[in-house]
Amino acid sequence: MNAQPYYVLMGHENNVVSQPRAYDLDVDEFVEFLKQGVVNYNKGQTVFTIPE
Repeated sequence: MNAQPYYVLMGHENNVVSQPRAYDLDVDEFVEFLKQGVVNYNKGQTVFTIPE
């Protein structure tokens, strides 16, 4: 069995602030993913909300 991380950046109230992504060895792309998540969070933007 092989398991890989799946990254989901979440804000308040189950809001997903950036498109989720699977594990990738490209460090620069991962840093960009994190930065975009921070920008979206600070702007109050969400990609979708996970229902409770």
